[in-house]
Amino acid sequence: MRYTARQYFIRKFLKMIPLFLYRVFVLAATPFLWVLLGVRCLRGKEDVSRLRERLGFPAHPRPAGRLVWIHGASVGECLSFLPLIHKILAADATARVMVTSGTRTSAQLMAQRLPDRAFHQFIPVDFWGAARRFARHFKPDAVLWFESDFWPNMMAAAASRRIPFILLNGRISDRSFARWQRFRWFIAPLLRRFTLAFGQTDEDARRL
Repeated sequence: MRYTARQYFIRKFLKMIPLFLYRVFVLAATPFLWVLLGVRCLRGKEDVSRLRERLGFPAHPRPAGRLVWIHGASVGECLSFLPLIHKILAADATARVMVTSGTRTSAQLMAQRLPDRAFHQFIPVDFWGAARRFARHFKPDAVLWFESDFWPNMMAAAASRRIPFILLNGRISDRSFARWQRFRWFIAPLLRRFTLAFGQTDEDARRL
């Protein structure tokens, strides 16, 4: 389909509105997010010694060669993709794998279970500056996303660098799907950032 220059820029502007509104919301909520992060530290749910990672500061240098970034929310997702990590590393002797997650338990598990040429990094809080800093430093060659929660700023940072972003094992509950239907104007541009999206079941795939 062809557009005039005016139509093209209008469509592009409209696509930017959901992300702009999200960033305004995150900016307005920043004091509360800092408080929440502090409470999580006091409750032992954050690794204080690695708190900088949550702000997008890398704990590892960017390794040479191909880097595949795999993200899972917590222990269950991290365990599920361990066989995939081994297959990726076996398929390419020069490849490296970076695993991100958001819980201390998953980080401790990955420290014990990750093979050579793989390392763990905490996923940054979804501030635009943290997401951009993270993507700029690691410059992964591909992202495999094993989580049903999508982080707009992180996805936008990856998209700005033309990094393939692939959703694996996507799950969408009845309640989430109903909510997405009401906010399609917001979720549709977000889902379009995925290069490929695979559902856990046929119904999940249909909903995606």
